[in-house]
Amino acid sequence: GVTACRDNITIDLDPFGDGLEDLGDAVRITARTTEQIEAVLLFFLVMAKGRARLRAKLGMGKKWQASPERPAVTIFFDELPKASALAKRLYFDLLLVGRKELIVEQAAAQGGQSSYLGANIAQMVALAAVGPCKVEDTRSVFGDGSVREGYLPHKLSPATATDPKDAGHIFIQGVPGMADEPI
Repeated sequence: GVTACRDNITIDLDPFGDGLEDLGDAVRITARTTEQIEAVLLFFLVMAKGRARLRAKLGMGKKWQASPERPAVTIFFDELPKASALAKRLYFDLLLVGRKELIVEQAAAQGGQSSYLGANIAQMVALAAVGPCKVEDTRSVFGDGSVREGYLPHKLSPATATDPKDAGHIFIQGVPGMADEPI
């Protein structure tokens, strides 16, 4: 969806895969090596800090206002746990300052525990989604009381049909107006 926006730039980081290559020219920057990924994250961290200072001069108020001339940035980071320690640190720092500046990160991982991610960042994100997982993953992503609240991994299932619309069942938390239940 973000690749179809005129006021957004899509960035693809994937240290061990082919990421968003199927989207071709709709992706502005692709980084695969450790050095490339670290450089991209550092660049956008510096940009976020610069945007925070520039907003007032542009009369934007408390949040960056996206336009085709001053676009938002969406960074897709696949396999975050496989990133270098520096890349994870830059990701975390950008997570703290980027959202107000419309430099948004989307990360994917095969697990949600801090032992896997390398940090306890899963509960800091604004929107979280998990697919088929372990109880420890739902607790790591949605909090210690998540199982009591109904985030039960046995309610989740992977895609089973050959229909491309069958994405299985996932939990999503943080979507305004949407119940926190399996979809």
